[in-house]
Amino acid sequence: MFENIIGTYGIVDDLKKIIADDLERARYSADYGAIVKCIAQDDQMLTLWAHKNIVFKTPKDNFLVKGTPKFYEGDHVYDPKKERSGVIHCVCWHFKRKAFYYYVQFPNKLSECWFFDDDLIKED
Repeated sequence: MFENIIGTYGIVDDLKKIIADDLERARYSADYGAIVKCIAQDDQMLTLWAHKNIVFKTPKDNFLVKGTPKFYEGDHVYDPKKERSGVIHCVCWHFKRKAFYYYVQFPNKLSECWFFDDDLIKED
């Protein structure tokens, strides 16, 4: 028997171990600390979901669980510092802070800065 990690969020340790029909796109979607979600597993392999609905497989030992982000891709959020609303575009992992950070799509453009959990408020 093995530990069930379906539904957990983490990062891919080695992009070379990714198995996908569109390998270049899958590697790009999991690069630079991008957070991926485990959506299926068997004894040796995991099926992972990444930004822009990219799905690929990787060996279990190539997935590092990082916890649960406060916000998810598609969540509506509010930036109180600049008094503007937007939508979470991408969830990533900050290696030095050991924390999730987010890119937000605002009406005019995609954020150029990173937002951390305490920087944003979820809107209904």
